[in-house]
Amino acid sequence: MNHEIKDTDVVIIVDLGTSSIKSLVISSEGVILAKVRTPWPLMRDSEFGGIVEVNKKEARNKIFRTIKQSIISSKIHSSQVKAISCISLRAGTVFLDKKGQELYVGPNYDARGVFTDFAFSITEEQQKKIYQASGHVPPFMFSPLRYWWFKENKHSVIDRLNTILSFHDWGIYVLTGQLTAEPTTASTHMLLDLNKRQWNDEILDFFGMNDDYLPEIKETGDFAGYLTEEAAKILNIPSIPIYLGGGDSHFGLVACRALEEGDVGFVAGYTAPTMQVTSSPTIDEQQRTWTSCHVFANYWVVESNMGPCGQLIEWFSNHFLAPILDNLPSPITEKHELLFNFFENIASKSPIGSNRTFFKPTTMIMNAAKMIDTPTRSLFTFNSPINPFGTIPSANDFANAITEAIAFALKANMEQLENITSLDPKTVGITGGMTKFTHFLETLVNVLDRPLRVTQHPDGSSLGRAALLFKQLNLFGSIEESLDHVVPMKTIEPNIEAVNVMKEYYDEWKEFHDQSITWEM
Repeated sequence: MNHEIKDTDVVIIVDLGTSSIKSLVISSEGVILAKVRTPWPLMRDSEFGGIVEVNKKEARNKIFRTIKQSIISSKIHSSQVKAISCISLRAGTVFLDKKGQELYVGPNYDARGVFTDFAFSITEEQQKKIYQASGHVPPFMFSPLRYWWFKENKHSVIDRLNTILSFHDWGIYVLTGQLTAEPTTASTHMLLDLNKRQWNDEILDFFGMNDDYLPEIKETGDFAGYLTEEAAKILNIPSIPIYLGGGDSHFGLVACRALEEGDVGFVAGYTAPTMQVTSSPTIDEQQRTWTSCHVFANYWVVESNMGPCGQLIEWFSNHFLAPILDNLPSPITEKHELLFNFFENIASKSPIGSNRTFFKPTTMIMNAAKMIDTPTRSLFTFNSPINPFGTIPSANDFANAITEAIAFALKANMEQLENITSLDPKTVGITGGMTKFTHFLETLVNVLDRPLRVTQHPDGSSLGRAALLFKQLNLFGSIEESLDHVVPMKTIEPNIEAVNVMKEYYDEWKEFHDQSITWEM
């Protein structure tokens, strides 16, 4: 569907994320005119802390309130908003009843699937078969075993269940009233046939799930419908067109210019998916990685995710650096920025190799099949303070050890992808919150020993979706032109002297990492 758009017009990207709802008002030049964030209203099970859900009674109002506030904050006229799209976390699950009301809204970290008898009845051979078709394990992380938790514990929910959606599909439904799905998030339900990009009847039968629960799959980016009259009234804007978006990481890949076979992107924020584009579904025989559909119909993505990334910096900063700043007369919001700037500053003062200080939190190289058996102990190794011949590490070295560990882990996960796909990356890009850290980027490019393309704004996923939306609205002649306008990038080059030193430390960290996985502590 085509709609004419002017340079003064804007689009809104709604990001239904892990911890919050974000709404961004974005111009065709990539200017974020407003960005409003609202935390999800969460409810935790009093007995099992891993069981978490969004308060279904408040969720829709939170979404509308966030979008409306972004429109108000942008100071634009309502007529300037020409379209809305949505991106979301990928492994979230929403149940609707026959009236279209929410029965359950579960974020990606809702672990209720672990607490099912069905999870422990799945044999290795059955899991292998599911993985080969869907590209995803372990089952407890995804929609089928959340469905089974309700079947075993709250069957009344299953009796009323009519529709199963991803967070993205739910966001589109809230805006349009239309039930639909798209491949990037559908392929992380563990219910999709990757080759056909359609629901897999055999997997549905295995889990005893009704295929009527799942909506029709359209292509990513398709026209979804118009904003409902009720929603338009709440937001005080016209009933504008709504377009399908998809997985946040997949649009982060678009921002990284990972558009063709072999291209690699790091979507480095709180976690850090490392993803490589393939021209056919590539399945790892050892079940270490995930495979999903890319934004573009003829491409797929293989993912090796290091897990916590910015979360590690947040942990270190909050527990070791925050006490130093506690007495500063700064607002809380500024203290958050101060903490991360402080971390970056002290890490940059440590030499390459952090005076032989290494950090390994559990495992940082993805192995999906063994995820439930991942060790829970983290390790720092460093020169002993009683060793008269070694340099005693400082806070600078511990901070830099975390920075280097993140860079090492990104390289190790990229190497794992290359080994699985047999593809040499033509371009490597990065987006996400970690791009705000200059020292980290310098460390990463020297660890990778190759040019690194960096989005100039950390909100690459939202900007990537906006860029494709502006192309759909005919403002730009090509995807590349739209990306260059909306998501500009810079390229940083490795320092040859630093590369040679860094390789030695990377090899030592990698050996240490691989050996320590089997340690019992």
